[in-house]
Amino acid sequence: MVNPFGLIRSTDGGETIQTLAFAGESDFHLMAAGYESHAVYVINPAQNSRLPVGLHYTLDDSQTWEQSQASGISGSPIQLAAHPTESGVVAVAAEGGLFLSNDYGDTFTRVGDDAPVTAVTFDPGGERLLFGYQGLFSYDLAGGQIDTFQIPAVTGDDAVGYIAVNPVSDQIAFATFSKDIYLSEDEGQSWAAIAEQGVGGG
Repeated sequence: MVNPFGLIRSTDGGETIQTLAFAGESDFHLMAAGYESHAVYVINPAQNSRLPVGLHYTLDDSQTWEQSQASGISGSPIQLAAHPTESGVVAVAAEGGLFLSNDYGDTFTRVGDDAPVTAVTFDPGGERLLFGYQGLFSYDLAGGQIDTFQIPAVTGDDAVGYIAVNPVSDQIAFATFSKDIYLSEDEGQSWAAIAEQGVGGG
């Protein structure tokens, strides 16, 4: 494969891949895709043959792209999350907090306070945002309520880097930047360490 990879897709668990665009041009380290909507959002760090710098989205497998205005975001973006079914809903974890857009990324509203947010994901039903820095929280999109998960301590220079929610069970997992990984089997009521600094077994 040519490097940078550009935008690629697999429909068989990674056995085969299809290049959609930007091979040899761009790597999108900030990217999100809607599980059912197939909307893809990227933050392009440098001009390429089709996209200027900034936040962009495609609804047709990269045939056409639109640039979002991305107004209202405070601080540098760290991670993106796309709503699983609603193509116009996208969230940004940033140095200045968590930000949510309902208009394809043109305008964003802060969720919660201005503490940094380093990881964000929608739950599979698209009803909640899970996000974190040195804690883990959920935001109810309908009611606006923020709840706090009781998780093992994440301290010092470490922070929550990735969050995953199982679509068919009560499992929630998160990983920190130092490669500590924790798994909950009961929707975040209790947690078990399954890897420490990248080594399995906790």
